[in-house]
This record gives sequence, structure tokens and C-alpha cells, in this order.
Amino acid sequence: MNRILKQREKYNQIRTRLQDAKFKSKVVYLAIKGMQPTVLWCKLLWNNPASPRAQFTLWLACHDRLAMKERLHRFQLIDSPICVFCTNVETTQHLFFDCPGTRDIWYQILKWIWVLHHPSNWKTELDWFIKSCKGRGWKSILLKCAATETIYHTWKYKNAKFFGKDIHRNKIVKDILDATAYRVWENRKVRKQLAMIMV
Repeated sequence: MNRILKQREKYNQIRTRLQDAKFKSKVVYLAIKGMQPTVLWCKLLWNNPASPRAQFTLWLACHDRLAMKERLHRFQLIDSPICVFCTNVETTQHLFFDCPGTRDIWYQILKWIWVLHHPSNWKTELDWFIKSCKGRGWKSILLKCAATETIYHTWKYKNAKFFGKDIHRNKIVKDILDATAYRVWENRKVRKQLAMIMV
């Protein structure tokens, strides 16, 4: 009840400020909501043709909420934080960019979409994705979808390995390429370039 009364007070304050001006619901909404920090990575999710599961996995990764072994070990849910592919501690940075079992996936995907880039660490790559995916050109759309699908399928690959399934890395790369091609095919700008890439 106190929250409702506080919001009513805010509304009345805003209303008195807007007495002379025309009423705008946007002004009221922003005043009630308050100032929130903007996150730049949200642009990776907007107009992203990747699958909803892949987008959700990217969202979790951006929030650093993926259930990595290091995180699960910190909460004492598992005994060991060791990566399933090597002998290092499994973190977001390690799984996606440092692990010898998954690092080559990025290189193969970037090579497929004609992007010369060497992934380094999670924060730097997130900034690079944000910068590279600006605009509505075919390359930014393709890169946005491919990066999102790569994060999702790498995560899925790690989980499959953890639960004892034997999946080869080349199958994961093929799944990423198939998912990316399928998802961006309906975009006419990308379709023409994608046909050239796939030849």
C-alpha cells in the first residue's frame, strides 16, 4: 500500500509540473520508473533473427548468470569447478574463449562469415559485438545471429559433454551454421550474401 501511495505522490508532483504544458504519458512513465542505467548489449538482442533460446542464453551470459561450474561450485551445488574439456576452472571467459575444446568454434564461425577477428576475452568481445552489429547491413545481421547461435550451441555442447553425450565439435559448428543460415534466410539483404558465402 505504501508503494501505491508513493507512486501517487510522484504522479501528483509530475502533474503539478505539467499544468501549463500538455500532458504526456511518457514523462509520467519516465518519472515513475526513475533513471535506469542503459546497457549497450541490449542492442544485440533487438532485431536479432537468432532463435529465442539462443537469445535467452545470450541474455544470461550478458548478465553473467549462466550456470558455469565455477558459479555452481561457489554455491556448493557441485564438487568440482573443473571444465569438462580441460583441467581449468570453467568460467564464461574460459568456456567461450580460452578452452581448447571450444575456442576453435569461434574461429570457424567468424571465418565462415568472412570476419577477420581473433576473440580475446568476454568483455572485449561483447564490446566488439556491440560495435560490429550496429546498423542494418547484411554483415551486422549475420554476425549478430551467428554470435548468438555460437554462444547457445557452445553452451549446449558443454552441457551434452557434461552429461556424457559424445558429440564431435564439427557437428556443433555445422549446427551453428545451419541455425544461422535458417534464421537469416528470410531477410532479403542477407539472403543474397548468404548464398555467396554458402557456395
